[in-house]
Amino acid sequence: MMNHVRNNVYIAHLGPRESQPTHIVIAKMARGPQEMQDLGREAECYSNELLTLQGVTVPHYYGFYRSKKHGADIGCLLLEYCSGFIPSTEQEMIDNNRAKVMAVRKLHEAGLRHGNLHPRHFVRMEDGMRIVDFSMAVRHKCSISLGVGSNGSQGESTVPQCEELAQINKAFGPGADTGY
Repeated sequence: MMNHVRNNVYIAHLGPRESQPTHIVIAKMARGPQEMQDLGREAECYSNELLTLQGVTVPHYYGFYRSKKHGADIGCLLLEYCSGFIPSTEQEMIDNNRAKVMAVRKLHEAGLRHGNLHPRHFVRMEDGMRIVDFSMAVRHKCSISLGVGSNGSQGESTVPQCEELAQINKAFGPGADTGY
């Protein structure tokens, strides 16, 4: 069973045939050469640069499946379903912003630039922040320098070395008072 979320994204209930579903996942669908190429590139990110971040900073990746239907290429990328909460206190907002900065930092340390850090691409889970949707991600090398230490405290150089880190630090780093 699948429920449409938006565009090519669905919530799917998976499990053994003739049994109750055992997992809820996100299914990103692709049809045709360009969508297949884009989704395949995203799958490569999960299989390579994001491998060690799965379940911590990004969703768990369960695979990229390809087939043909009526002669057209179709694909399905299966990911951990991430649903979170919205901060309600000032301290929760500060903690949430710090978690966003640290999550983006981890992406850059892994060698990726997300490319589309829209607020909907951050999901605060019980066990930490997840970043989702790597459809625009590119391999990237930069000097990590955010003004936020690896434990979330201030202390490192405050001069970000790339545009994406500069934007995220400005939006969510020390002194930021609102979301991105």
